[in-house]
Amino acid sequence: MSGLKTDDSAEMRDRREEIAAALEDYPQLRNYFTNVTNPIATDGDPIRLIGQAKTNPIVAKGLTVFNIMASTCEAEIDRLNGLLRQAEQHRKTIEKALTMALSKTDRDEAIPIKHPEAFTGDSNDLAKRTEEFKHWRQRVLSIWIDYPRKFRTERQKLTYFLTVLGGSALRSISKRLEDIIKHPDDSEQWAWDTAEEVIIELAKQYETFDEKTDALKKITDLKQEDEYADYDRFVAYFTNLATTLEWDDKTKAMQFELRLCSKLKKAIESRDDMPDDDDFDGWVEKCRKITNRQATAAALGKMSQGFKAKAPANGNNDAGKKDKNKGGDPMDLDAMKLAIARLPQEVLNHRYQNGLCLNCGNPDHYAKNCKKKANNGGSGRGSARLLKND
Repeated sequence: MSGLKTDDSAEMRDRREEIAAALEDYPQLRNYFTNVTNPIATDGDPIRLIGQAKTNPIVAKGLTVFNIMASTCEAEIDRLNGLLRQAEQHRKTIEKALTMALSKTDRDEAIPIKHPEAFTGDSNDLAKRTEEFKHWRQRVLSIWIDYPRKFRTERQKLTYFLTVLGGSALRSISKRLEDIIKHPDDSEQWAWDTAEEVIIELAKQYETFDEKTDALKKITDLKQEDEYADYDRFVAYFTNLATTLEWDDKTKAMQFELRLCSKLKKAIESRDDMPDDDDFDGWVEKCRKITNRQATAAALGKMSQGFKAKAPANGNNDAGKKDKNKGGDPMDLDAMKLAIARLPQEVLNHRYQNGLCLNCGNPDHYAKNCKKKANNGGSGRGSARLLKND
């Protein structure tokens, strides 16, 4: 529509509203004239031209095309506005993150570096020296990461070795470090291109201990006896070695069984409820329960020594008779001891901790004075029928 121009007069603002009203059959064009912010002026008669669309197909076609174009432009403008809003939101997010990162970096840079203890490589213990080197290497690498502004260049990282090395380790590379100090801007004079190359070189010298070979030797000699007779200590040491060797659960379970003490092996042979061959954790727990029951039985065996009636010292032939004050004849007491040993650990613990009779579970006497026969049911008042099979 040629001749359109903007004007601030009230007449032109009214004219715009008339144009919008005349475009009733062209909603997108009408929306444009309704929502446009600037007043519209014309030196012709747009109302008459729009009216001709009903009789003049050329005018009608032209308005239809303009209506489609307005619709397309409006959708594109909405899309672009949406992208602009997203871009603005991303800008604010990135700006906030950058501000926080710079603030954190400034705070970190203000904190003095806690240098690792200087690695010397002077220890004659290969295992200890290898462990010290590994720890030192991890600390150095983490410091380079945590303080990037202090270690921006390879030169800064390389000269840092002067701070964190000592002894024979420092002597082995000190002359080459001096070349870096003498020629700080000429990397062609340096022996290494990167600081990581120095760590690799040092590792070849000082990370010489083969942990797997050592672990294999130790686990081959390991038995559940002497200093590792204690079950939990044995399990902890075995597990640590097996982890170093990267054994799977099936291998661990098989090797674990081979190294158990003979008493525990014998107990396992008589059971048909052991875990699957690849259930190492299940084996450890089952053997722990058996060990605890064996320990309890051994303790009760010592306690039961006071149960047995002693023969009279006057030479009478009534030694086999029951002594009411001593709790019965040896046969009954042996049966009682075996019955108590068969009780579940939970029942035994409950009775012992609460001062109950270990045989019947009642509170008014102890097992050595118990007048009831050997009780396999655990039905006394103190047991609450806690029986379970391991």
